[in-house]
Amino acid sequence: MKTLILVAGFIFLTQALSAQVSVSPADELVLATYAYASNDRVANLQPLGDHLAAQLQQKVKVVSFPTVKALNQAIQAGEVDLALPNTFGYLMLQADSTPVIVPLVALKIPAGVSSNYRSAIVAHRSVAIDTIAALPRLARDHSFMFVAPGSTSGNLVPRLFLAGLGLAQPESDFREVVYGKTHANTILQVKEGKADFGACGSEEYDKLIAADPGARQAIRLLWRSAEIPLGPVVCLRSLPVSLQQRVKAILLTLQQDNPAAFAALCQGWTEAKHAQFYASVTDADYDPVRRTSGSRQDLLRIVNQFVQ
Repeated sequence: MKTLILVAGFIFLTQALSAQVSVSPADELVLATYAYASNDRVANLQPLGDHLAAQLQQKVKVVSFPTVKALNQAIQAGEVDLALPNTFGYLMLQADSTPVIVPLVALKIPAGVSSNYRSAIVAHRSVAIDTIAALPRLARDHSFMFVAPGSTSGNLVPRLFLAGLGLAQPESDFREVVYGKTHANTILQVKEGKADFGACGSEEYDKLIAADPGARQAIRLLWRSAEIPLGPVVCLRSLPVSLQQRVKAILLTLQQDNPAAFAALCQGWTEAKHAQFYASVTDADYDPVRRTSGSRQDLLRIVNQFVQ
C-alpha cells in the first residue's frame, strides 16, 4: 500500500511539474520587426528589448527580417515570440483561419493631433486628370507605381481604394505596374515623369511640396486617405496568457517608465513620430482599413496576393 501511495504521489508530482514547465516562459524571448530601406530597426528596438528583459527577468533577443513577408513567415513558424509588424503585415497574419498571433497594444496619437499615417495617390501633371474619379477610364494607357509589396500606405490601402473605383486588378488595369522601393523614390519618379501615377505615404507628398513649392507644377495630389491605424505589437497566441498580460502591462507604461526606449522606438517609423503612448487594441480597431474598398472580398484577394 505504501508503495502504491509513493508511486501515485510521484506521478502526481511529475504531472504538476510538467504542467508548470508547459506554461513557463521560454529561456529567451525573440522580439522582431522588419527592415525599411537601409534601416533594419534593430537599434530602435534594442532599448525596448533591454527594458522587457529587465522587467521580465528574462533574456530578450532582438532580430530584424528583410521584409514584412519574411517577418510574417518567421512568426508563423514559431521563431518569433513578440513582433512589431506594420498594419498590412498584421492583416495578413489575421487572414489565417486560425491566427497564430494576438494584438496587444499599438502606438497612439492624441486626439486633436493630426496623424501623418495616410496614403496618397498622385499624378504627373502631363496626365489630363483633375479628379480621382476619372482614373478608371485613363488607367489602361498609363503606368502606376506602388512603394513595395509589404507597404501599408504605399500598397495595401491604395489597392483597396482602387478596387473601390473598379480597378481591382492594377496589374492588368494599368499599362504597367512597378514598385519604387521607398516612399520618397516613388513620389520622385512621378514628379520626374517616369511614372504617370503613384501611391505613397501622404507625408512624402507634404515633404516634397514643403521643400520644393514648385513641385506642384509637376505633380498633382488626387486622393488622400483617412488616418491609418498604426501596426500593433503582437505576440504568439501560444505564449502563456500570464506572460502576454505582463508584456502588455509593460508596454502600456513604457513612455512613463522608459522614455528613452519609447523615443527610440518611435524614431524607427516615420508614421509613429507623433505617437505619445501605447494603448490596448483589438482586431476590431483595424476594421476601418478593411472597409476601405467596401468589399471584404477585395481585402482577402489582396492579402492573399501578397501572402504567397
